[in-house]
Amino acid sequence: MWMTDMLQKKRAALIALFEPAMLNLSKECTLSWSNLEHLDTVLKTHFTSVPYCQLMYAVNEYDMQISSNITASSIESSYCHQDLSQRPYSIRFTASSKRHFLLSPVYINLKTGGPCISALQPVIDHSQHFLGFIIADFDYHRLPISINTRNTPVLHYTCPKNYQNSNVS
Repeated sequence: MWMTDMLQKKRAALIALFEPAMLNLSKECTLSWSNLEHLDTVLKTHFTSVPYCQLMYAVNEYDMQISSNITASSIESSYCHQDLSQRPYSIRFTASSKRHFLLSPVYINLKTGGPCISALQPVIDHSQHFLGFIIADFDYHRLPISINTRNTPVLHYTCPKNYQNSNVS
């Protein structure tokens, strides 16, 4: 039972970390939804606003990817128009979540072979029509969440090894 509670608290902390940035990003994407080039630009421009994100893309209501794969360093257009209906977070499995942020279960990333989670943020236009999802993928091992002794989620941010504190003389 304590393990279930701990995992639920970890998921809640991750949702609190990702949802605000994903919601803002989805609003930015509504006007660009039907223009692939502009949608890629919006995703690339706002990529760093989603902490710890490894990969970002847009999927329409039919589980078809409608953007390129966006990373911190690249835009890979060859992934556009792929059918993602067999993914663990497939929209057909999330029909009840078309209006709410969703965090997928942990699954194995086929490209890296490591554990991954995906954050799905619905994109809703000004007429309240569901357009699809902005999806952000995260390497599970790189997420900054640990559980302290009181079973309360704690965010731990670590500086890169090459970080130099400018206040140190």
